Amino acid sequence: MSSNQSGQPSNTGGETGEKKIVDVEGTTEDTTSTRARFWLTNDILAIVLTLSFIGLLAIAGRGIIDLGAIPVEMRVVYVSLVGAAGVWAFGEMAFERWGGNRSSGGGK
Repeated sequence: MSSNQSGQPSNTGGETGEKKIVDVEGTTEDTTSTRARFWLTNDILAIVLTLSFIGLLAIAGRGIIDLGAIPVEMRVVYVSLVGAAGVWAFGEMAFERWGGNRSSGGGK
């Protein structure tokens, strides 16, 4: 493995000294490519995060756990991740509607 002129990893061909540069960006050989990952990975993560949030709120509502014991920073990160999962699952419109509701102080 070597890198091409743009710094991207590439395969080199042959043992003859002649090096053929093959750009693997966006192919199944590129580990940053979504084609190399399971196609439902992001959807499954979004579902797990959303369901865990619902479950956590249900458990807290029954008085089994105290959400006040969780540091504020951890709550902010968790709620942000759940929000990102919601945007992934329901699309950009959900994000725009949530942002509009926050800035205007309520729904329409």
